[in-house]
Amino acid sequence: RRLACAYQAAFINNEFCDFFNGPKESFSNNWLNTILLKGEDITVLNRVLEELNSSGLGCRPIWSLLSDLPHFRNNPQMPLSIAKSITNKVINIPSSAFLDPSHIGPLM
Repeated sequence: RRLACAYQAAFINNEFCDFFNGPKESFSNNWLNTILLKGEDITVLNRVLEELNSSGLGCRPIWSLLSDLPHFRNNPQMPLSIAKSITNKVINIPSSAFLDPSHIGPLM
């Protein structure tokens, strides 16, 4: 929770991304911290991920939608426009009970 609070404070008023907090009526267990880029350009997402990972931070895109996996592509599916747009802008950032808020400096 301390790490998530530190992330939240670090990303406040960031012009390129927002820290994802979830609904106000919920109480997160903070097992996964994510940022949302303010655009939906996959090339920007990939460039940001490259930069973060080359800096030694273990960041990754959100997992693939099941409907995008080869063995599910031909199965029936509903419109997924929102889910598909989110996959182009979400980055999972380091989330561990062993991380101290002082470790997040390179993300800023």
